[in-house]
Amino acid sequence: MHLSASGLQSISNHSSCSKVNGARSHCCHSLSGRRHTSFLPSLHQQCHLQQAWSLQLKSPLAASKLPRNSHRMVRQTPRMCGIIGIYKHKGPVNIEIYEGLLMLQHRGQDSAGMVTLKDGKFIEYKANGLVKDVFNNIKTMDKLQGNVGLGHVRYPTAGTASVQEAQPFFVNSPLGMYLVHNGNITNTAELKVLLNSSSSFFNRYLRTDSDSEVLLNVLADEIHRAHQRCCQEGVACDPTNHKMELVFEAGVATMKLLKGAYSCISMIAGVGLIAFRDPFGIRPLVLGRRTSDDGDEWCVASEDCAFGPIGFQRVRDVLPGEMIVITEDGQLVSRMCVTNSQTCPCIFEYIYLSRPDSVLNDMSVYNFQLGLGSRLSERIRKSGWDIDCVVPVPDGSRPAAIQMSAELGLPYREGLVKNRYVGRTFIMPDQRTRELSVRRKLNAMPAVFSGKSVLLVDDSIVRGTTMSQIVDMVRKAGAKKVYLASASPPVRYPNVYGVDMPTKKEFVATDLSEEEIRKVLGADGLLYQSIDDLLAVAQSLNPDIQQFEASCFTGHYVTEDISPAYLQSLESSVTCKAPCMSAACTQVIRSRRHVAFLLVSEQCCRVWTSSSLSCWRQSDLQLNRIARRLSVIRHPAFVMNSLLLFRKGLRLHDNPALLEALKGCKHLYPVFVFDPWFAGNGKVGTNRFSFLLDSLHDLDASFKARGSRLIIVHGNPPDIVPKLIKAWNIGKVCFEADTEPYSKARDKNMVEGIEATGVPWHSFVSHTLYDTAKLLQLNKGQVVTAYSAFQRLAQKSGSPGAPVSDPPSQLPPIPVDAPKALDTVGLTENGVPSLTDIGYHDQPTSPFKGGETLALKRMEEHIADKAWVVQFEKPKGNPAALEPATTVLSPYLKFGCLSVRVFYKRLQEIEAGAKQASQPPVSLRGQLLWREFFYFVGANTPNFDQMEDNPVCKQIPWEDNAEKIAAWEAGKTGFPWIDACMRQLQLHGWMHHLARHAVACFLTRGDLYCPWTAGRDVFDRLLIDDDWSLNNANWMWLSASAFFYQYHRVYSPITFGRKYDPNGDFVRKFVPELKDFPAKWIYEPWKAPIADQKQANCRIGVDYPKPMVDHASVSKDNILKLKDAYADQSPSKGKTLPHASSPSGTSPSHTRKKQASRPVHSSMRMLRLRPVQCKQLQVKLLACTPRSLGLVLMT
Repeated sequence: MHLSASGLQSISNHSSCSKVNGARSHCCHSLSGRRHTSFLPSLHQQCHLQQAWSLQLKSPLAASKLPRNSHRMVRQTPRMCGIIGIYKHKGPVNIEIYEGLLMLQHRGQDSAGMVTLKDGKFIEYKANGLVKDVFNNIKTMDKLQGNVGLGHVRYPTAGTASVQEAQPFFVNSPLGMYLVHNGNITNTAELKVLLNSSSSFFNRYLRTDSDSEVLLNVLADEIHRAHQRCCQEGVACDPTNHKMELVFEAGVATMKLLKGAYSCISMIAGVGLIAFRDPFGIRPLVLGRRTSDDGDEWCVASEDCAFGPIGFQRVRDVLPGEMIVITEDGQLVSRMCVTNSQTCPCIFEYIYLSRPDSVLNDMSVYNFQLGLGSRLSERIRKSGWDIDCVVPVPDGSRPAAIQMSAELGLPYREGLVKNRYVGRTFIMPDQRTRELSVRRKLNAMPAVFSGKSVLLVDDSIVRGTTMSQIVDMVRKAGAKKVYLASASPPVRYPNVYGVDMPTKKEFVATDLSEEEIRKVLGADGLLYQSIDDLLAVAQSLNPDIQQFEASCFTGHYVTEDISPAYLQSLESSVTCKAPCMSAACTQVIRSRRHVAFLLVSEQCCRVWTSSSLSCWRQSDLQLNRIARRLSVIRHPAFVMNSLLLFRKGLRLHDNPALLEALKGCKHLYPVFVFDPWFAGNGKVGTNRFSFLLDSLHDLDASFKARGSRLIIVHGNPPDIVPKLIKAWNIGKVCFEADTEPYSKARDKNMVEGIEATGVPWHSFVSHTLYDTAKLLQLNKGQVVTAYSAFQRLAQKSGSPGAPVSDPPSQLPPIPVDAPKALDTVGLTENGVPSLTDIGYHDQPTSPFKGGETLALKRMEEHIADKAWVVQFEKPKGNPAALEPATTVLSPYLKFGCLSVRVFYKRLQEIEAGAKQASQPPVSLRGQLLWREFFYFVGANTPNFDQMEDNPVCKQIPWEDNAEKIAAWEAGKTGFPWIDACMRQLQLHGWMHHLARHAVACFLTRGDLYCPWTAGRDVFDRLLIDDDWSLNNANWMWLSASAFFYQYHRVYSPITFGRKYDPNGDFVRKFVPELKDFPAKWIYEPWKAPIADQKQANCRIGVDYPKPMVDHASVSKDNILKLKDAYADQSPSKGKTLPHASSPSGTSPSHTRKKQASRPVHSSMRMLRLRPVQCKQLQVKLLACTPRSLGLVLMT
């Protein structure tokens, strides 16, 4: 199977027409428009469709077995809406309807609509958006004249953004009717069949897949039938009263046909305003009255909170099964359309949906919520929790939290500040939107939470999306412990009567105990309201109501027509019908005006667009290619097993891959794979591997403290990961992105293996401040090779991303049978190995130990001295200090034990609070930007780790002398300063950045004239902070092969060390042969008299080698060699280079040829002057090139 170009083009074509479908409608209505197809195939077709897809996995020819039109499938979901209808004797009602809709905005934020009637003519306006945005034009409001009107705010409908789904709906026959509806019809499919069959008076034409339009057409059809019966009986009818009687008669027939929940207001030409409610009264509908000089004026609305601003007074609720007609002259006529009605209001209206200032079914919503708080307080007392204060999750939980605070005798605190301009997350159209909205919606105040154990009170916990993020937010604000109390019971069943919870898979409580839910949410304690207490509170406020619609808690549906088959059909309308849903994933294609969703499983592939409501069968979808082309969206409340892969990023703080893995996670599997490419192959020295093992031990301890552990396996990651997915039934794989060539090739193969399993994967850029690929794209495919140019590019891209929140104190557990499951795929779980286990026989000698705990401690110790931080300048420092004079955070950054984003943010905060601070490139923060610069160049430059075919590197004929390189590596060059530095490297795995400058210059352009790649390889093996991009870049820099071209500036192996340590204590420590030498000769022991050498027990040439070279002469010779090498090739401009895969398509060899014909850059002309002339211009050169030239990570 393969996602064809034609398939994508069809999506694109529908995207282009979405502007038309989504355009605002403003017209005098007539029945017109293009018909959309029905929303579901029959059960037989669905079964047949599954079989065809199953066959198609084996043969594309099976697509021919699909039933005709089976690809025309659209998801239908119920809605929770707000409706209002107003009759007044004189003057336009548009302003009153507008004000009423504002008061009902909490019931729906997707679209708003209004229709008025003036002189027998309907005027309609509706569009997607909030009320204030839809009706923000004076001309629009001026057109909506008329003394009778309807208004509607719609709950977002998943799968469509078309304005055609917005209400009111219209039919022009028999009388010209508009209707607004709140609720959900549960037998829509049957009614559609009825309307399109000979049973209907007319074969009715439906323009949308909305159940509200079906309801309107059923009512219109029944009015037709009533009129037909009247004509057949030959009854002489009064024109006005006759129409009203027809409407009542049609109401009786309609309520017999409809099943589900519906509160409706209709406006019928020649009759008036009509309001009716289903026989169970599930959705609210309230009648209000206002007295005017001309008589009573009427308002019907979802909640009576809409009455206050427009001067209406509550009269009563519209009764279940009642139909009210407000005639054109303002008379109210009422009639019961059913004989066996009963009041069974939806209890979720009182918990969440309705405003606290509303009174529904003679029950105050506010008093109900106070009662919930009172009942829940009793359970909190018994829990034994040590609570410092009670904090509500705004806004719906405030009454309950206030009552709990009073009864528990605890302080009430407003710790979560709400952004009033973000909508309610529960009624956002999709999960990703809900997640983003939560972060914009609430902010936690450290002043309330810091150091305290808090009780968070929420009205309900449905998906868990909002609450899990709030818990993280509160912990980040400093809370010691976070307890949760839900004023309602766990939501475990779908609400089919008009609330956005159609499937059980969306609920965090599905198939989980309270303890398991607590772990998913990341709380220290969790208590739910009991169902008995919930119903007791409701019945205490209105004893006449014997039963409440509480199906989302109990699974009992009051209409008693909801079968398991119906619930399964709802499941099928949201997800693919596949035997193994763990392999299903949701994909999304984004374009400018349109979103197309693609559901993929082993047996079914479906696409639908939010703008066109259409679906296409793709006969050639290829599962193992989809995830590479589309981004993956997973519902966070969909409980699954997550695989979290560690490579670098060995930490829990600021770990976006970990947080993504925790979303909707039932079991989290943290895994580190020992890759044989690194382990035991001689590429990594003992000290660095020991640092890695320390880091893994620390990471394992952090997981164990949170109820989990780190799993260690051995093998090639592309081979191992698919086996782990199979063994543990993984539903999502998360890891940190890497930029090194080997790592990118490894991850490419690994991702292909993951995609072959059908499981979605997520990678995150968190090892660097910036995404190197995005920077390259921003710079139009050009690689900058100057720090200042990179600074401008970084500023252009915006501030680095902020660190993410820390993980919860408890993580989803690893099942006890996890090791046994590995046996089924031929793998074995291991603990953190020893060096001997890996094949190392030497013991580590570095004083630096790895791990996140030590990294954070070291960072805090250094930045505690704020004066040192703000005055830090890179060129300053003592490379001969016996204790490190820098932070030594580089190895922790290399292994990701410390987040570079956390370090960067802390430095920014300190600099912001200082009157004056050093700035990049020499500041501490500037060193992190050097790191970013080299990562950017290294990630986007081909052959960056070699001289040949490296477009940024000078081609210099180095002399590859193995004997010289070995002596330099062993610290036996005869130059004590150089040897001490190299022996410190051997012993500690680290040296000061200025010491690195000295030894690198000595090996390459200064003295030995050996290739920089040889020195790079030694550093690569011995440094504990070796980083691929930084090591290569710095060796090119210090050998004057790239970035830095002042080859005449040579570090003296004698005077450089003496400058910092005249007494030679550093040399005496690391070159003990010379420990008794006088300070006079410590840096030039070969000049010491024989008597002094004997007295120091060290004969030069016997106990310590003579100098390998005469520095004074060879350094001059090397300068001339470099001058000739520079002259033989035109230098690069030092600004930008085409990327290997840039749009120009230039190959590396072509790049070099094109560079050879370029004019020499002005700065490079200075470098081609004679050494004497260059010395005269040294001041100018230093002004152009920062002195912080060195190994920038080594701070």
